[in-house]
Amino acid sequence: MRVNILTMSKVTTPIKGGRVNIQKKMKTGTPLIRTNISVFFILLFSSAIIFIGNFAHAESNTFQASADSYVSEDSTENYGSSKSLHIRKKTGGNQYIFIKFDLSAIPAGSLISSATVYFYHYYNYGGGVTDAGIYELDDDSWVEEDITWGNKPDEGDLLDTIDCSAGGTNLWRAWDVTSFVNSEIENEDNVVSFCLRTEALNGATTGSYMRSLLSQR
Repeated sequence: MRVNILTMSKVTTPIKGGRVNIQKKMKTGTPLIRTNISVFFILLFSSAIIFIGNFAHAESNTFQASADSYVSEDSTENYGSSKSLHIRKKTGGNQYIFIKFDLSAIPAGSLISSATVYFYHYYNYGGGVTDAGIYELDDDSWVEEDITWGNKPDEGDLLDTIDCSAGGTNLWRAWDVTSFVNSEIENEDNVVSFCLRTEALNGATTGSYMRSLLSQR
């Protein structure tokens, strides 16, 4: 049986769009309890965050996303100041979302048992994206105000996929990113970046719009 302890401190960073849920266990320590940690991207008409809540001890940790943007294959423009985030499948005009979080407040040695990224999905066109996949990024050096299609980092492994055409809009969409967050924390890399895009590129045009508080400032 695994020994679990809880060591979390309270953070009061203002909430900004989207959500990530994390369940965290320490690898070693005095027997105590299993902790439940939630990371929220909560929509308030702008910005993205990670909210980590320790419900067992009525504490919470909130991390505001450090950067978010999207890029478009048919444009050299930077969309770092956009009030929404777009994913699109279109021949010659695909669009990807990029988002970054600083998780340095998570204690060293933590084992993440569950991590989920949420985006607030508010609009579809062409029926909406049916294969919205979230990909890990090894390169965290991209900058919100500078990222374009021409300089975007390469995506790594696909972590999870959902159908944004189902269930309508004006709701939260969730992607499981446990494996990547856990590996980054274990390797003492406390900055995590993700790319959200369609799995299949090109073809009939479909798109979905997301919000995060960071993008709505």
